Amino acid sequence: MDEDEERALWRRWREGDASAREVILVHYLPFAKILAAKVYSGRRHDEFEFGEYVQFATVGLLEAVSRFDPERGVKFKTFSGRRIIGSILNGLEHLSEKQEQISFRHRLASQRMESIRGRQPNGSNPEELFSYLAHVAVGLALGYILEDSGMFQRPTSTYMSNGYAGVETAQLKERMGSLVEKLPERERAVLKYHYMNHVPFEEIAGILGVTKGRVSQIHKHAIELLREAIKGIRNCDMAW
Repeated sequence: MDEDEERALWRRWREGDASAREVILVHYLPFAKILAAKVYSGRRHDEFEFGEYVQFATVGLLEAVSRFDPERGVKFKTFSGRRIIGSILNGLEHLSEKQEQISFRHRLASQRMESIRGRQPNGSNPEELFSYLAHVAVGLALGYILEDSGMFQRPTSTYMSNGYAGVETAQLKERMGSLVEKLPERERAVLKYHYMNHVPFEEIAGILGVTKGRVSQIHKHAIELLREAIKGIRNCDMAW
């Protein structure tokens, strides 16, 4: 494509010809891939595939095409180069943060599971095994309610729009907050730190001046106290 052809395409695109935009994008896509390959070759780890670099480069190219003004006398490659590379770096940063958040939440969930499950039966007694599994399931469900509710927040109108089930769920979460406030001091503190502020057990241990294993024990005891207390809640559809 020579300069006159490209200039004509930009003019058509500015006049609202979407087909001209597609031609421009196809023409400069190899350039975006070259920049993606350049950033990829300088990577310090293999956390992401090359295709993800290309994807973010393409996003940067799309933004550059939308914002470019050929009347300013700047070549498009000069204008778009930094934007494409910036799009790649920003995209990778956000993707990395998202993966770190997922990994962090998995770590919190693993700590809860390890705390709640305790000693496992050998499986020779089906009733004992079923009781154990039910106990673990209820503990995890209580933890989910605590975390999902944001703890101690009063229900908002969004719950009301979901019908009777939403109202009952909101009431259950509100009651759960009240039950947590009645727990012993350390049990209450561990639940607040862990579910409301997403603090891992090892950091809670440092705050309370105890071992991580002790925090796990306090967490398990707190969940057991809640399990017993919530049995007294009437009109609750959950099986405890």
